[in-house]
Amino acid sequence: MKQKIILAICLLLAGCTTPLKERNISSLSNKEIDRLWVVVDKKQRKDSLIRSNPQHFWAWMEANSQKQMNDLLKYEGAITADPHFFNFADVHASGGQNGLALVDVDDSGTGPFILDFVRYSLFVKAYVKDQHGQTDMAQLIPDMYDMYVKGLSQEKVKAPKVFQNVINQSYAKLNQENAAWVDKNLDNPQNKDFGLRKKEIGLLDISKERKQPAKDLQKALLDENKVKEIYDIGFTVNDSGSSRGLSRYWLSVRLDKNTRRIIECKQLSRPATDYYETQKDNSTRIANVLKYYSDVQIDDSYVMNIAADSYWCRPREFKFIRRGDIENLSKADMKELSLYLAYWIGSKQSLQPGAKGYLSTLKKNNDTSDRVDKLINNYERNIDSLSPGK
Repeated sequence: MKQKIILAICLLLAGCTTPLKERNISSLSNKEIDRLWVVVDKKQRKDSLIRSNPQHFWAWMEANSQKQMNDLLKYEGAITADPHFFNFADVHASGGQNGLALVDVDDSGTGPFILDFVRYSLFVKAYVKDQHGQTDMAQLIPDMYDMYVKGLSQEKVKAPKVFQNVINQSYAKLNQENAAWVDKNLDNPQNKDFGLRKKEIGLLDISKERKQPAKDLQKALLDENKVKEIYDIGFTVNDSGSSRGLSRYWLSVRLDKNTRRIIECKQLSRPATDYYETQKDNSTRIANVLKYYSDVQIDDSYVMNIAADSYWCRPREFKFIRRGDIENLSKADMKELSLYLAYWIGSKQSLQPGAKGYLSTLKKNNDTSDRVDKLINNYERNIDSLSPGK
């Protein structure tokens, strides 16, 4: 009874601070699942609505995917849970290694491999339609599925131009460009005033925060030697997506004698995957996900546990790729990107235990792509009823 009460409170608040560790997931009712659907802005495009609602997706799949995917759901491992174009970016290590990685890990965790591909396909279908109109849609998911299987088979596929252009850049150049960006967002760095330009960035002064956990966060960052010095801190509360209602702290910091950064520490809540099955603590689940979904292991992104809360901390804008680079792609280049990320997700799943059995089952089935398409259509009918006209 106690667990049921806690679960009910979590649903009403649209997420708990930490996952429930001693709870067997049971299917929510249709009404409970519908209440998870959040519309931030009535003008939101469909792809934006999908990105804003990973909790709804995973709760709905827990209750509704068995009929279509029953033989595949047993193949589980680390999954991204919210795979879309803007959650992947280039990563660079000081030793010169570079590659691609999942950079938004809020909702990641453990779950069925196939449903992560379904989630990705759902987003791509909506995004390409919203961005370029409904052309070649019938073949898009089968083509992505073929690339996904190539990734699972560990075939070699060339990265699209949009990634090649950024992955092959040097760490030194990135460090230089990030330093210039940092200086633009500080009060007067030339005169050693490293305070954040809060008004221009859209940050609130920490004195306006109610609970004020900022002091504990700053102390932990210094005590754990994540940063050498903290010059300033501001915060904002996210109003959209799976992070709605959660605090984001921006800190102007010094990492070593010559390196300054602006880092963001984003409060974590109950991950979307926890609506499908019980997840491990934030540090464990995220470390396990990034063991696979990062071409390069870096140490500048990490979980900070402060009392009952956890934060995902990483340097702001420490990457070459920008959102506009994706949004401005031609239809042909966007298709190339869509196919490659399907391949990349499959290639990361291929490294995990159980992947060989999963691939073998996929190859025995000739109808998996059609089943993915039908499951997406079923899910779309549900969300279209919640957001008519999208």
